[in-house]
Amino acid sequence: MEYRKHIMDNVHGKIAVTDLEYKIINTSIFKRLKGIKQLGTVHEVFPTGEHTRFPHSLGTMHTARKWCEALKVDPRNQEMVEVAGLCHDLGHGPFSHLWETFVKEANPGFRWEHEESSFKMLLLAMDENQEIKIDEKDLLFIKELICGNE
Repeated sequence: MEYRKHIMDNVHGKIAVTDLEYKIINTSIFKRLKGIKQLGTVHEVFPTGEHTRFPHSLGTMHTARKWCEALKVDPRNQEMVEVAGLCHDLGHGPFSHLWETFVKEANPGFRWEHEESSFKMLLLAMDENQEIKIDEKDLLFIKELICGNE
């Protein structure tokens, strides 16, 4: 697998990204994670305890890579595991997991989970940038990694 770009991270240092990952990161769908707090409303009590879903998702992708390398996963599957890690939180709403509580209270009986929305947001990112190419088999694999096997 070829890594062409690097992103500096406070926790992981230099994170390498593939062309596919870079294209996903540079969509408005992914960049919206910069405005969604990882810790919900915790910053109201601990003002310095905050970061967004954006660096969290980069770190998840990087950690997924390290696990795949340790387990000697083949390169194509590894990239799909990395993409799933990168995109696993795309479906979060404002206030992070607290949003899910709001949705359930406002719509009793309505089933909504951020994981399903995360996969749908990946599809929207692919619509936004037609250069993001993931075949149907790989998309199913990514969906199962993000949403679980239904």
